[in-house]
Amino acid sequence: MSEEGKSLSSGGNTEQRKLRSAAQTQLNMCSKGVAISKDPIANATEPDQPDMAQIHGMLSKILEETADLKEIRRSLSSVDTKLSSLISRIAEVEDRVSQLEDEQANIKARPTAATKEDIQLISDRLAEAEDRSRRNNLTFVGIPEGAEKSNVTAFLNEFISATLGIDPTPGGIEMDRAHRIGIRRGAGDKNHGRTILARLLRYKDCQAFLEAAREKKRLMWNGKQVMIFPDYSRETQRKREAFLRCKKALHERKIKFGMLYPATLKIFISGQSPRVFDDPDKAMEYIEKR
Repeated sequence: MSEEGKSLSSGGNTEQRKLRSAAQTQLNMCSKGVAISKDPIANATEPDQPDMAQIHGMLSKILEETADLKEIRRSLSSVDTKLSSLISRIAEVEDRVSQLEDEQANIKARPTAATKEDIQLISDRLAEAEDRSRRNNLTFVGIPEGAEKSNVTAFLNEFISATLGIDPTPGGIEMDRAHRIGIRRGAGDKNHGRTILARLLRYKDCQAFLEAAREKKRLMWNGKQVMIFPDYSRETQRKREAFLRCKKALHERKIKFGMLYPATLKIFISGQSPRVFDDPDKAMEYIEKR
């Protein structure tokens, strides 16, 4: 063999020896539990490789972090579910509020019959409550201004005794208060005095005075006609005033009638059952046929 051939053979043997050495190193590392690189040359040139304990620690840490990520994902999924439910409920509430607002706008624009009835019912109940609070009140109309001088209570005691023929109890009629109401007229117009309002302590006294006034039919004091009325709320007065035309027609025909609370006209015709009317127009139609 030539020198050149020997040299090549020697170089090939050297490479083979390096490969066998690297393979042996990998086998040794496998037997010791050390990770092996796929590149035997790299393992031969990097003897300081991490051992299995380090690799195990790194893997354990990665597993722990992966578990934390799974828990975070699970929590986020739960939050997403709750948010979706909450958004759905909010949307439903908004729809209902929008519907109620639309209905309210429609009611304001076009009040229904039921709403009007409810308002009328409330108005009637308020008027009834006010009338009850005034049930001990009497109004005296037609007494000239200044006739009472400085003591309205004492004057009313004298007036009731003189016109109604009712002797006041010892000490006079018990009144809580008595005074003029309305705007004071000019000094030269004393003949048309303001109405006197008196509040009695007992309701039965009010009824007795009204009954006596009805029996007298016409009360006169110093040549002036005076009338006594119960005190009602403005709403009840308005309803009763609607029958004024009917009352006038009944007076002209000399037909007996009465007003029932709050505003009902009762007509008495000889030989017939009494007729009751809540509607002034229907009452007038009946009166005109008499």
